[in-house]
Amino acid sequence: MAPDAEVGTWVDARYGALLRGAHLLCGDLAEAATRVDEALGMLQSRAGSTDPADREDLVLEHLRRAVLKDTHVPVVERRWLAPPVPTTSVDDETHRRSVWAHLATLDRAERAMLVLTVHDGLDGRSAAAALGLARDDAEEALVRALREVPATAAGQPSLHWLETGLRLCAEATPIVAPDEGLIRERAAQVAGARRRRVTTVVAALVVLLVGTTFVAWLVDPEVGSPGAGVGPADPPSRAPAGTDGERQLSGVSLGEPARVGWSWGTTYVPPGGDPIEMDLPATTRVKSITPFRGGALVLENDGLNDALYLDLVGPDGGLLWRRLAAPRVVTGDEGRRVAYALYDQATGAYLLTLADATSAEQPERTWLYDQDVVPVGVLGDQVAFTRPQRVFGVWVNGARRPDLLDSLTIGMATCTARGLVGGVTAGSRGGVVEVATDRPVWESAIWVPRSFSPDCDRVLAVNRDGTGWGLLDAATGDLVIRLDLIWHAPTVSAVFEDERSVLMVIRSGQSQALVRFDPETRAIERASDVLPTTSRIQLPDQ
Repeated sequence: MAPDAEVGTWVDARYGALLRGAHLLCGDLAEAATRVDEALGMLQSRAGSTDPADREDLVLEHLRRAVLKDTHVPVVERRWLAPPVPTTSVDDETHRRSVWAHLATLDRAERAMLVLTVHDGLDGRSAAAALGLARDDAEEALVRALREVPATAAGQPSLHWLETGLRLCAEATPIVAPDEGLIRERAAQVAGARRRRVTTVVAALVVLLVGTTFVAWLVDPEVGSPGAGVGPADPPSRAPAGTDGERQLSGVSLGEPARVGWSWGTTYVPPGGDPIEMDLPATTRVKSITPFRGGALVLENDGLNDALYLDLVGPDGGLLWRRLAAPRVVTGDEGRRVAYALYDQATGAYLLTLADATSAEQPERTWLYDQDVVPVGVLGDQVAFTRPQRVFGVWVNGARRPDLLDSLTIGMATCTARGLVGGVTAGSRGGVVEVATDRPVWESAIWVPRSFSPDCDRVLAVNRDGTGWGLLDAATGDLVIRLDLIWHAPTVSAVFEDERSVLMVIRSGQSQALVRFDPETRAIERASDVLPTTSRIQLPDQ
């Protein structure tokens, strides 16, 4: 399929969702449609050069940055593709109108921060970066937006009231037709600007090269003659071929399959097992897959971040799945435990659940809370969680721990054996904290812990600016090795496979693979076949 056709097919599938999200952000349907068309024009200008897996991220990045810019955009008459969806009850319609009225009282930054955190599921730091806001300004905007939430009906928790209302608002958005002319015009503008930049750079390089050669000739007229250095008879040496991503990754020997579950698109690979193609809906965008009781918990990134509980083998031998409204799933104890939170409509409370992921016979532990909770880590029989708006600190099994981790942290590394938690500390530095005492074990201005080794001796950490991964001593925070320096390609993510080995997702060109690395022997081998980057390889959240 030609690049333009591929992009067109993707636009047809995702246009409605993009328009609904843009409508929530700016509150005006005409502006939202124009914003989406401009973002699609930018994408169209890159047809054939953008990784299909990155299309949505690219469009969303453009949309979110544009929402706080000049609001004077061209208004185009458009036909409806789908009329407004009526709500199913008078209560839902009242709920929707109340939330929409609340959004109308907020300024652009407040509204955008509220939508991105409550509806889109971003943490505060990611939402601020998406909007191009300073962290302090973004946090203040979110606090103001939440402070003005009106009293809710029937004692419903305010966050659930907002989340449900935003969903109703999005669903009620009428879908209008994209303006193909505006998309083409925007694509031509972006492509033209890119060509002008390239032409300017090339012209400057040519002038610099000619000028340098002329000056050198004035100083020494022999410069440039065939006998004075490299000439046609003495061609410069070239680096050997093989920088192509697939060739580079294929040159690494293939070892045993990964001993942790991972996924690629809708393909799930159980620990040490064969790939299983999951019969998920065609529109499912898999965010992560976690092994669970012979099956898997699948986290879908569709704007609502629903978790799907998937039984890999049903009574008829086929695949079965059902949806759970859980915004986040986390694992602990080397993947043996899983925690997630559900809203219980019968009680109006939030049910935090801790389950044994390996045994269907093991009873689940549950806790009820009157406000929304988002689990961020598992510590044995304890669950650490925070609130979706990321401004209330961290709790461990109901006990508030405001000094444990920074309030804007969404993910944590946990070490059950030693009672350690890694993440962003209250001082906005990466570090490891002792849960029992809230005592920092160490802090770093560079590294943020993401995953402890099973013996808790070492920890995988990502650079604060997201440019690389490192292996650190868990007790001191000392850097053992930079993972991104042992490979001439980006390390997308990493996780401990066992006490000895690290699994890394390596992307090179249009290819990617799971690569196993032994820090002691420095041995490297592939733990998967070389795959195209049409879908991301996803490792479990440990």
